[in-house]
Amino acid sequence: LFVMEVICSLPFIVTIFYPVILMNLYVPAFLNCWLLKNAIERLFNDLHFAKQRFQTISTTMSQQIFILIIAMICIFFTTICGIQHLQRASLEKPLTMFESLYFTIVTFSTVGYGDISPDIWPGQLFMVVMICVAIAFIPRQVSGIFEVVVVLV
Repeated sequence: LFVMEVICSLPFIVTIFYPVILMNLYVPAFLNCWLLKNAIERLFNDLHFAKQRFQTISTTMSQQIFILIIAMICIFFTTICGIQHLQRASLEKPLTMFESLYFTIVTFSTVGYGDISPDIWPGQLFMVVMICVAIAFIPRQVSGIFEVVVVLV
């Protein structure tokens, strides 16, 4: 979490001291969605401890599902913004935000039409990493929900 805060904040701080030299420095502000996800998880944990005796199975389950949905949105949003940023360096096929959204949905749903694909190696590497993250992350979140159901039932 601290690393994410540094990645999101350091470029802003550096450009304050060297505005002329670094005025075109890219700031990955879209990564702040992960900080928001973490803040929401902490909020739900605080609510759980404060109202522990009034918690029900449906409340805990709905919170877990909500956190899963937020995590999925963060993965999609990070992939959409990351691939769009990396493909801006392409001379042949720079992607718009809508094309990045379309490409991410088609890729993560394993349809893979092939009409849009990253043509530079950083974009290709980014997509390989994000697919691996999604493959590892999503089943873990779903198994966490099933564990909550088994414990509470």
